[in-house]
Amino acid sequence: MRNGRVQIRRASGLGARSHGRDEGCVARHADALCCTRGAAAIEFALVVPVMLLLLLGLIEMGIVFMHQVQVETAAQAEIARAEQDGFDIPAINTAVTTSTALTAIQPIPAPTQSCGCISGTTIVAASCGSTCTGGITAGTYVTVNTRTTYTPLFGLIYTSPFTLTGKAVSRIQ
Repeated sequence: MRNGRVQIRRASGLGARSHGRDEGCVARHADALCCTRGAAAIEFALVVPVMLLLLLGLIEMGIVFMHQVQVETAAQAEIARAEQDGFDIPAINTAVTTSTALTAIQPIPAPTQSCGCISGTTIVAASCGSTCTGGITAGTYVTVNTRTTYTPLFGLIYTSPFTLTGKAVSRIQ
């Protein structure tokens, strides 16, 4: 104490240490409240589980999206095969198993062939070869469906297996 004033010395320089306390902490019973050692480890321990849950959820969603795309790709491959070779069920079904890396895709229900006329965004059933409104001949359409069952890896977002489906319709004649 000089001239009635309290002089506070602070540690400075390369070798200075605060011994786990913030500068200015007073050594009392409340000393534990001032201690900052290990705070980063505690914050890390609190944040990491939440971040891992988010990461695993994103991975699961990505896998589901990838499988859905493959199921739809298989349906489109079936349609391409029908457009190329005509309505040949065994050839169309072969296209399902060879079109993607996902081998569990099945052509269920079986591909169907029907005749119809386009009305807006739908196909209205009509007799093959008949004339539709506007003087257009009824077309021959192939409808293919694909499906697979997805079993969740982590069970965080999805807790039980569910079915992914794909469908494609195309005029072949």
